Amino acid sequence: MTKIILGGSMLEELQEKYKLKADDDPIVPVDLISRQDGKKLYLSVSSDELSNKLQEGAIALGESQFSKFKNTTVVSKDGEKLGRIIERILHSDNKLSFILGDSPLKEFAERIGLTPDVDLLVPNHYIDGYKGESLQLSVGREDLVTTLGAHSLSIGRAAERIHFSEMVSKDAAISRYTYR
Repeated sequence: MTKIILGGSMLEELQEKYKLKADDDPIVPVDLISRQDGKKLYLSVSSDELSNKLQEGAIALGESQFSKFKNTTVVSKDGEKLGRIIERILHSDNKLSFILGDSPLKEFAERIGLTPDVDLLVPNHYIDGYKGESLQLSVGREDLVTTLGAHSLSIGRAAERIHFSEMVSKDAAISRYTYR
C-alpha cells in the first residue's frame, strides 16, 4: 500500500455518495505519515500540499482501492480456499497485511464470543495475483500465522499499527482519521 484516502465527515460522504458534492477526498502517500497516535495521523506536509481523488494521476492506472478487495476469496498456492479478506493492517513500518476471515455468520459468532476469533494474517508480499475471481497466494496455509499465534500480531492489542475499520456506518465504508 502506498496511499491512504482520507474520508470526510459522515455528512460530507453522504453528499458525495448522492453527487451533491464532488468526491475530492485527499490522498496521503504513506511515506508522508510522520507518526500515528491512536486514530490521529500526523503528516510531514500540510493538508494543502495533498492531492485529491479528482486530480488526474492521483490514483495511477495500476493502483486499486481496498474496497475492490474486501470480501475477495483468497486461495493458497495449492488451491486451498483460505478465507476472504475482511480487514487490512498498515504496520508501523508502512507494510500492509490482510486478515482473512470466514463467512459473515462465523465472523459474527466470533465477534460475540461464541467461537474463538482466529483468523489468518497475510502479508501483502504473499499475494501472487488474481486467479479467476480469487486472489492467489505464493505460499500455503502452513506459511501463514493466525491472529492468535504466538509470533503473530495480536489483533486489537498492537499499539504499533494503524487499524483501518470499515465499520464507520452502514453507508460509509471509509477509513477516517484526523490529520494535522
